[in-house]
Amino acid sequence: MKKLLLNSKLFVITFVIANLFLFNATSFAQTSTATGGNWNTTTTWVGGVVPVAGGTVVIATTGANFVEMDVAVTQTAAGSVTVNSGATLSMNTTGISHTFGALTINGTGSFTVNRQLTVTGATNITGTISFGSTSGTSRTMTFTGNVTLNAGAVWTEPAAGNGANDTYSFGGNFTNNATTFNALGTGVHDFTGAAKTIGGTTITSIPTATVTISGTYTNNGTLTVNGALDNGGTLANAGTINITGAATSNFLVANFTNTGTINLNTSGTITGITNNAAGIVNEISSGTITSFNNATATSTLNISDLTVPTFTTLTVTTAGNTVNYNGAGAQTVRTATTFSNLILSGSGAKTTTGVTIAATGKLSMQGTATATVSPTYTAGATLEYKGSAPQITTNTEFITVPNLIIDNASGVTLNAAKTVSGTLTLTNGNLIIPSGLTLTLSGTGAIAGTGFSAAKSVVTQVNTGTGAKGFLRVSVPAATLRSMPVSDGTNYLPVDLTPTNANTYDVCVFNGVTNTGEPNGTAFTPAQKAICVNAVWYINLTAGAVGAGVTMTTQWPVGLEGATFSTYTNAQIGISHYNNVTPIWEPCTGNGITGPPKAATRSAIIAFSPFGVGRVNSSLPVSISYFNAAKGNGFNTLNWQAACSTDKAVFEIERSTDGRNFTTINTVTATQAQCAQSVNYVDNTSLTGTVFYRIKSVDINGKASYSVIIKLGAQQSDMKFAGVLPNPVSNVAQLNIVTSKKDNVELSILSMEGKTVQRSTVQLQPGSSILSLDVANLQKGLYIIKGVFGNGETSSIKFVKQ
Repeated sequence: MKKLLLNSKLFVITFVIANLFLFNATSFAQTSTATGGNWNTTTTWVGGVVPVAGGTVVIATTGANFVEMDVAVTQTAAGSVTVNSGATLSMNTTGISHTFGALTINGTGSFTVNRQLTVTGATNITGTISFGSTSGTSRTMTFTGNVTLNAGAVWTEPAAGNGANDTYSFGGNFTNNATTFNALGTGVHDFTGAAKTIGGTTITSIPTATVTISGTYTNNGTLTVNGALDNGGTLANAGTINITGAATSNFLVANFTNTGTINLNTSGTITGITNNAAGIVNEISSGTITSFNNATATSTLNISDLTVPTFTTLTVTTAGNTVNYNGAGAQTVRTATTFSNLILSGSGAKTTTGVTIAATGKLSMQGTATATVSPTYTAGATLEYKGSAPQITTNTEFITVPNLIIDNASGVTLNAAKTVSGTLTLTNGNLIIPSGLTLTLSGTGAIAGTGFSAAKSVVTQVNTGTGAKGFLRVSVPAATLRSMPVSDGTNYLPVDLTPTNANTYDVCVFNGVTNTGEPNGTAFTPAQKAICVNAVWYINLTAGAVGAGVTMTTQWPVGLEGATFSTYTNAQIGISHYNNVTPIWEPCTGNGITGPPKAATRSAIIAFSPFGVGRVNSSLPVSISYFNAAKGNGFNTLNWQAACSTDKAVFEIERSTDGRNFTTINTVTATQAQCAQSVNYVDNTSLTGTVFYRIKSVDINGKASYSVIIKLGAQQSDMKFAGVLPNPVSNVAQLNIVTSKKDNVELSILSMEGKTVQRSTVQLQPGSSILSLDVANLQKGLYIIKGVFGNGETSSIKFVKQ
């Protein structure tokens, strides 16, 4: 029995001790759920027990879910407070200090802070936290642990003028993905701990007082600075920072990395941007950037001020750094500055002197107003035209530039002769060379780009009245294929050249083939156009020796093909050269590609000037290579020689007494073999006074062409040069020589310094002869044609090469 009693007592003691431990454990791990009322009232809490320090507090969503903290609350480090969605927790204004171990606000839950708050653990907010506006009262909000604002969260501080002495201290990581984060007060935000990250669609405001960052702060959203931000720690911006305050709004940065955007509005100040890595700084209005010194990373500085921005330091020489003057009013670009990349955009006129573009840099012309920049281009620099409306170059932008980029769908037109020593790149739109001007690619003649067309090419314009042409001049290395994406602005007519020797060429293309290959020549008849491509590729050799010749490939659009030509096979298509000396369109040689693209290729070319595309073994028109007429006693003698590539040709001899109205007096039919021989005809009609003759040639396909007109007056008894037509001369000089007998004359073309620039020997028939002299390669100026006849007599005449 005693043993049983002892055992019973032991059981009772053990039970009591166990219950005491259980009670104490339950007290320390207490969870308190509120249904509404004051914090210190038992009826507020489920079970009637006010929360104890270290416990878990839940502000529920059932019943009266408004809880007011009417006493100082200390939950210690182990305690936590959770405000559920729909519930509300508010500090009573008489409260002094509240300490939470952790704070969570869920869903639509809200927490209003009217006095001191310390959270030693994590703060996680999805609902709303607001800091009351109690003017003149000093408050301290301390967040020792990590603070996370989730999407949809709202963080609201007092408006400016309230909470002037408030201090917000963040000691842990600050991650803000809130929908609204308004720091509008004038208190101090002190970030002194680990990384602070603002992200998502955040609207964030730094108050009008100074904010000091001594830790690490990262902005991935939108940060608005109304006051002064003094970065003494590490600041990173991958989102947007708006500096919108008054003149006292300063953005003082030291260790700063910007991969996002900084907008300087009104009259704020940015001081000391030294690391703007791949980011953008916009000086939108009258703000001041006192220093922009980025020596290690790429960056962009947009200056929209209507006046000249003032910099203590402006360093933008690192590759990739860009300064964009994009104001709507007149702007003066900072002088005596070297830019890696300089953009002149906006609608305001831009002027400057002393600007240098770095070796890998670029000047981009994008504005709509006149720009006067006169830059110095370091070797390797680039000039770019990237406007949205048509642009015209000026001599202040460049005469010679290392590299040129055309990126304007509306086109860029040269105002004068220009030189590109490096690469011409066609990114978008046409580069237009007006008639009479030359664009020289003095390097290797390289033209970069893809997808060329009539809307993306080098346009060579011509004057059909004067015959003047716009030329693209390219230097092509030996045995190198060089493609020239040229057009007339409507038809894409590219040409490829592959020389055996290094040569320089002038290239011009135009629509409308003529009897002379010149823009102002007589247009082909419909019958002539039916058997060829209605275009001319005008190519001059300007430097170098042809050696074994050049291989040429031309392309054209289907719309320029004649009705008959469009039926030709590849083997029937070739390239014809217009011989300025003969003069004649020579037979086509080479082969074609019926495409797409349509093309023709010819090799071993050693003579240059106009080229056309037609049928192999068929020249374009029949051409008279020589025509002579002499007056006798009661008769006139005519002699001519032609070049024919068809089986038969018909020559109609036409006569006139006024040089305008001609009548056919005889017809001669010749085979291809007979055509190449000299043809003689005697006009026995007794005529008095002056008479005119010409030869009309018609080939088997119906193509017709006319010789020059010869005028005969009284019987000739001397030897002399009767004239040069036209004068001034563009490419071919028509020399009229009058002789009384068959003779040889040695012709020399002399410069005004007396230097012989061209020499040839010609056999003449008695009477008046017309000789064609090719002077296309002569420089502009005054020249003398000197002739020495067989009997030693000489004659000379002057002409102007234009």
